[in-house]
Amino acid sequence: MTTEPLDDVLRSLEYSLLARGRSIHTLRQYKLAATKFSEFIDGAPLRKATRGQVEQWLLSLRQAGSKPSTVYHYFTGLRTFFKWYSIRDGFTSPMAGIGSPSVPEPEKRILTVEEIRRVLATLKAGRRYRDAAIIALMYDTGMRASEVCGMKWEDVDWKENTITLSDTKNGDLRLVPFSYAAGERMDLWRSKGKRKDLPWLFPGTRGQLTRSGLLQMIRKAFVEIGVDGIGPHSLRHTFATHFLDGSDAHVSDLMMIAGWKSESMARRYTKDGRQRRAIKAHRENSPLSRLG
Repeated sequence: MTTEPLDDVLRSLEYSLLARGRSIHTLRQYKLAATKFSEFIDGAPLRKATRGQVEQWLLSLRQAGSKPSTVYHYFTGLRTFFKWYSIRDGFTSPMAGIGSPSVPEPEKRILTVEEIRRVLATLKAGRRYRDAAIIALMYDTGMRASEVCGMKWEDVDWKENTITLSDTKNGDLRLVPFSYAAGERMDLWRSKGKRKDLPWLFPGTRGQLTRSGLLQMIRKAFVEIGVDGIGPHSLRHTFATHFLDGSDAHVSDLMMIAGWKSESMARRYTKDGRQRRAIKAHRENSPLSRLG
């Protein structure tokens, strides 16, 4: 059997995934993992790769100092690639039986309500309408960085206070509601600084806002109020935690808004809030304390 060039294999993968509605971000993950692994085995045919080569590659990533989350990211990308490739060409995936690398649960900084108020007030005072609208919307909805960067004005329904996201991580169409408070800041940006020549809701300096540009803006905004180490993911964690602090909040609603398909992911993002609520509940309901 003639060996198929990697570029041709990846092009076939692209057709297959996009035809099934998978997002471009997911596709990039799989293609990058396959390319990196191909480089590790010096361009040898991927359909002849062995389990040992995969395990050696994962070990080399760890030895090179890659974060556990990065190794896991590459692992899942390559596993999905080989699942598709092995079914298409009729061979056994070299990743069959290899367990997923463990990823320690990261400790995320959950912002306080007062910190959110301060950063929004600082941005308003500085007339940084775009930045205020972005941070308000991300705190209000928990939207991912890629979703914020790709959002266009036509995606916003101002009558229903909803945003239709088509380019999501899961490749699913998602309807995200936003509050009047977020809408007010978005509308202020629309009236004060909207770039009439660009379709994106929040453009960057040279067109579409990049994830790197978004990270830098958020980090800078919080450093200005004395809070370091904050990025888009911190806002997503903070949204999830504060959302469930509401008296009528339900995990199923959170999953729908944030775009999670499993409760385990929702629990991961709200661990800090659940711990706080458990401690508070214990103080109020301690069995020993009730003995008097």
